[in-house]
Amino acid sequence: MILFIYIPVYAAESSLSKSDKAELLTLIKCCADIKDYDRNNYDMDKLMRDVLYTHRNFMLLSSFHPEDRTINGDLKMCSERFISDSMQKAFRIDAKRPDERQLSDIGYCNANGYYYYYGGYTRYFATDVHSIANTFYTPDGSLYIIFSNSFNDGIVKKDEYSTATAKHDYNGWYLTSIHMNSDFTDMPQYLSAINEQYTEDTGMRRYFPALIILIAAVLVSIIIRVYVI
Repeated sequence: MILFIYIPVYAAESSLSKSDKAELLTLIKCCADIKDYDRNNYDMDKLMRDVLYTHRNFMLLSSFHPEDRTINGDLKMCSERFISDSMQKAFRIDAKRPDERQLSDIGYCNANGYYYYYGGYTRYFATDVHSIANTFYTPDGSLYIIFSNSFNDGIVKKDEYSTATAKHDYNGWYLTSIHMNSDFTDMPQYLSAINEQYTEDTGMRRYFPALIILIAAVLVSIIIRVYVI
């Protein structure tokens, strides 16, 4: 697994600014407790519940206040504006708004400007995201991110490497997937088709073969003139 951290990659590292990296780290920290999400294959109700259960993490991202509280024992509530804003900023997904009749079936509903929901995580755990270890662009234009984190279940704390993919639009970065404690099974398909983005540094490297040929031709010409003619 450590091998993937040291893959020599130029495409992303050379084009990501400090603000890009800070924005990506904030996104990852907000979504880390969701554990697994893939934009191409996900359960919308599960994602909504996961965001509701971990909504305080998204205070790093949203400009609105969650206005959260517990009512009637196990029933909890959270600001619709906060959840909708968090879903848009983190995933570019419109939050689902089921009515009260669906509360018992799917575990949450929307009414009067709030989300109401049951449940949550029953066991303690904490995830600390440390830093981005490596990045590269994938064939579909996503940014593949390898990052380091630690996971604490209240008994054991272990260090991990996890992965995420992100895209950029006019509003900034958003996540298209996140997989905590990744097994890197998707790495080979990405590595086999890396399309290196042009930068000043990579552009110069592309001309090295031509420069070598040109220098060799000049040297041969000089040798011929001095020693043959």
